[in-house]
Amino acid sequence: MPAQNRAMQASVDAGKPLRLFIALWPGDALRRAIASWQQAWSWPPRAALVKPDRLHITLHFLGDVPAHRLPQLVEGLKARVEPFTLALGEGEVWSNGVALLRPDTTPPALVRLHAALSRELERLE
Repeated sequence: MPAQNRAMQASVDAGKPLRLFIALWPGDALRRAIASWQQAWSWPPRAALVKPDRLHITLHFLGDVPAHRLPQLVEGLKARVEPFTLALGEGEVWSNGVALLRPDTTPPALVRLHAALSRELERLE
């Protein structure tokens, strides 16, 4: 087992489920640009804006996963990210108040990444 997985396993309470998702995290400059754009929008009062350091693109929501499965997921998810450009178009607020910026279109490379991760997750079940 690689050192990072041993450390991860040691720091997680194996009896407690983890609420997990797979996401792409922008670099600092891109995150600041998105946060600036996010702040320029007029959001309804019920909108819960994501803090700049938590801005991300969720690819798969896994929900509650037993902590002992974390190393298996880390080792089993090998999909590679091809470079792509994502144009964020419209702001939206979900019924739970979460505010998001929806892309105008989904780039083919992002579709392929999502599909590859889906296949890997199915294999790991």
